[in-house]
Amino acid sequence: AAADMRFSTAPQPQGASGEQGNAWQAPEPTRFDDVVYQLQNKHVDLKRVIESIEKAHGAPLDDAFNPLQKEELYHGMAAKRTQMFEIDELQPLLKTMTRLGVEMDAVEEYLHARHAQEANAVIAARNPDNPNLADGGSGMSNAAAKAYFAKLDAATKTKLQEVAAQVDAIIEGTRQLYVEYGLEDQQTVDGWRNMFEHYIPLMREGKEGGMGIGQGFSVKGKEAKSRTGSHRKVVDIIANIALQRERVITRGEKNRVSVALVGLVALNPNPDFWKREIKPPKVRMFDAELNKVVERIDPLYKSRDNVVSAKVLMPDGSVREEVVEFNADNARAVRMAKALKNLDAPAMGAVLNASAKVVRYVSSINTQYNPVFGPVNMIRDVQSAMLNLSGTPLAGEQAAILTGTVSALKDVFVALRDRLNGKEVTSEWGKLLEQFELDGGATGYRDLFKTSADRADALKKRLEEHKLVDAGALRNPAVAAQQGFGALLNWLDDYNNALENATRLSVYKAALDKGWSAQKAASLAKNMTVNFNRKGAVGSQMGAVYAF
Repeated sequence: AAADMRFSTAPQPQGASGEQGNAWQAPEPTRFDDVVYQLQNKHVDLKRVIESIEKAHGAPLDDAFNPLQKEELYHGMAAKRTQMFEIDELQPLLKTMTRLGVEMDAVEEYLHARHAQEANAVIAARNPDNPNLADGGSGMSNAAAKAYFAKLDAATKTKLQEVAAQVDAIIEGTRQLYVEYGLEDQQTVDGWRNMFEHYIPLMREGKEGGMGIGQGFSVKGKEAKSRTGSHRKVVDIIANIALQRERVITRGEKNRVSVALVGLVALNPNPDFWKREIKPPKVRMFDAELNKVVERIDPLYKSRDNVVSAKVLMPDGSVREEVVEFNADNARAVRMAKALKNLDAPAMGAVLNASAKVVRYVSSINTQYNPVFGPVNMIRDVQSAMLNLSGTPLAGEQAAILTGTVSALKDVFVALRDRLNGKEVTSEWGKLLEQFELDGGATGYRDLFKTSADRADALKKRLEEHKLVDAGALRNPAVAAQQGFGALLNWLDDYNNALENATRLSVYKAALDKGWSAQKAASLAKNMTVNFNRKGAVGSQMGAVYAF
């Protein structure tokens, strides 16, 4: 997940692949593109701009400066990395808790008590004029923390320490991801690490004050909030630790797109359409205390509809926020900005939200969990891929790709089953599938939890499932039936995923064998058949009333 590139301190007016080139012309809007924008591809304006730039310079864009391809692959990459976190770190944590016989509430109380005194000290130092926060600003007083450890027996403490060590590893992994994604510099992350020995998030009851995941592909602002202290009850500690990881994955993968956009604009300036800005502009405003008009940095600049932000990794390892400002007088430029910031998606009311749940259920039982759907869909996918390949540099490779599809089927299915059961993937096609997913070639879907309570409920449900299996509860006929039905659904999911991805994987391999970059190969494979992550501006509303 490392950053794709580092920027110099000043933009260079160069061409699509880094050379000096002719200026490109912004594409004229068309009614056809208006229809495409609404119904099929809300990023059609970005696509047309890239086509114009490549035409002007007579060369394709470098991967690092192609935000359209990165947007295409973002969904799969974010979903894959979230899935890996679930399988490699969260599930082992829950299994350890099950094996040791400790409840989530007990683990969270231990983590809170372990962190309370060091957190209280920092919060008290930040509030010298607030006696109410001289102690207990972490949500637990020093006396309560000491009392907790005084009554904790040695055997229970040993168990909780083992679980806490896995929690600490998750937190450390999250910290390092901030650096790898270029969201924060190493010095800042080291400061977080050195501030607390036993850090945990202290989210309070009745407040969902976590960091956001970005406004569309516009990533700005702090990655962590400075603590001010409160006596409110701390809730959902493990859920919030999980959410922190999932948020940094989402923000980091989104930032890849926005950084590529900044680089594209830096290399291909066009003031009639867009420009790269390093420093926010100043505005004149009246200062009541000074009783005069002063010039200050516009605090709302990055929130404008026509401004997209990115966190850019500099050559010295520091991170700087930069923006692309789209020409407010150019309707197509503004529409592109709104699409990138997801400002063009109409809000769904209560009725459409309720309808969407029903439609998703109907869609799932007819596709994902339908044994007949997979083979029929695969035949359509193969036919579409064979036809679409004729218009690509892989034209003439159809026979080899078809052979690869048949060869990959079994190994892909076995790999998906092994991964679900915690086994090592050993086949060549299975290993290639892992890389294909990491490169974003697969359709990406994942659970997006609105609150930490929702995330906590999901974790508790999974913990209960582990307990049932560990306790041999499958001997209970009712429980066995429930577990068996769940296993059947998982089998059907893997079965249909194997049928769906075999063709794409074969295209991906053929492109790699031809010397294509992983990004280009994954993009080609994803678009050889229907790209279900590609939607128009009204896609969410259409999906809420019609099962695709």
